[in-house]
Amino acid sequence: MLSVWRLRQQLEPLRSDCVVSRIDGSDSDALLIQHIDDWYETLLDTAPAEMLVLTDISTQVAMNNLGEAMATVILPERCSRVVEVMADDWGQPAVIVPADSPLALLQGNVYSRAGKSRPVAVVDRRVLRLYGVGNSSRLSRLLCVMQPDDGFYEFNKRALSTISLL
Repeated sequence: MLSVWRLRQQLEPLRSDCVVSRIDGSDSDALLIQHIDDWYETLLDTAPAEMLVLTDISTQVAMNNLGEAMATVILPERCSRVVEVMADDWGQPAVIVPADSPLALLQGNVYSRAGKSRPVAVVDRRVLRLYGVGNSSRLSRLLCVMQPDDGFYEFNKRALSTISLL
């Protein structure tokens, strides 16, 4: 990844027809690695889903049914973003909203709460609250963007086009 960034930042290829020696200056590799990590974090949080690697974690989490068409799921720490939520008895995936959105606030009232025909998933940090679930509902799909192990970057090659010059 570092060599890709050097090339895209126009730091390579180096001229090899002369010799220059210098002992002061910044550590360009360390600086680039910081920029790469910042870019990657932003990519995971904001890039279109088709640019990222999505993981179905529906079998790795437990859905806690609370009754009154509500359930919660505790997301793993490595989960960076929820992209799609589907229960086995829904006709379509849930609308995913942040906890402070108007649609999320409507879920607090039993009369304005979502149903199976248009379910809602509210993301509040590591807690995913599902509305419109039945007593026997089970997660059939929970697609998430997951943080890879340190030192690895997972994304579609098209995401490289989002790298800008420093």
